[in-house]
Amino acid sequence: MRTNRQTAWAVGAAAILVLFSPLRAEDEAFSRFQFFAGWAIGPSGAATTLDNHYDPNPGYPIPGSYARQALQISPAAGRGFEAGLTYAFNRTLGLRISLDSTAASLTGENAPFDFLYKYSNYFPFIDRPTETFVSFTQDWPATAGVFRRATGSLEIVLRWPVRPFLDLAVSTGPALNVMGGEVFPLGYVEYRGSSHGGLFFRFDFLNLRLPLRTTAGWTAGIEAVLRVVDRLSIRVGAAWRTGGTYDSVPQVEMGYDSYQLQELPAATLDLIRSTLVLPSLTLKPAPFRFGLDAVFGF
Repeated sequence: MRTNRQTAWAVGAAAILVLFSPLRAEDEAFSRFQFFAGWAIGPSGAATTLDNHYDPNPGYPIPGSYARQALQISPAAGRGFEAGLTYAFNRTLGLRISLDSTAASLTGENAPFDFLYKYSNYFPFIDRPTETFVSFTQDWPATAGVFRRATGSLEIVLRWPVRPFLDLAVSTGPALNVMGGEVFPLGYVEYRGSSHGGLFFRFDFLNLRLPLRTTAGWTAGIEAVLRVVDRLSIRVGAAWRTGGTYDSVPQVEMGYDSYQLQELPAATLDLIRSTLVLPSLTLKPAPFRFGLDAVFGF
């Protein structure tokens, strides 16, 4: 038992000496600190649908009125930047803190908006109301918007020199993701009045805000570092991440009438918010991220 304890202490002391040992003569170009910055790219994510369905004439005795659409949402490839700082214990082992931020366009081709409004009409010389309805479909424009994602991570880095000018490395550690964005145009049919038994409606375009959400996950990556000059290198890397799924209920932020594209007044927006009950939206960005960086040693 005493022998095992002495062995463990010896191994631990040797590891500390290796990690924090002074640089050797052949390590002249070695840098304790390495700052990197560059471009980050993420592949396109999985497509999804936001179902918008509500009753435009709530409380009417004859049920069946509806306004409905399926807003197609597909995240395109995300582009942005990344930066970080690595502290190297020696040529093999290091600790890294990094941050990257990407923005992906949201696109999608949409089916027409369907609308059915049942109501009672009153005609002269008829002693009871006549049940009737208004029904139409409206071609709907393509989805637009942006999905933003920022990720911070703390990673252990293992590096192996394969050539005097080339190193390969792997890294892994916990990550924190912050995600949000906006998407439009969601549809809403606004009642505008009546004349001689006929009803008038107008389509409104709504901008939705995707509230910020924070998720925890894990990251693991592989990279190649090409030394250009003594303290300058080029880094090419790829990382795989978990915890990047976004799930939240979109919120109506603003709206425009479809005729003149004028911003809707606050009272109309409040009515729309009280009418719509939007479902939760789930977006799944691609779990991979690729980076190209300049690395500065000091």
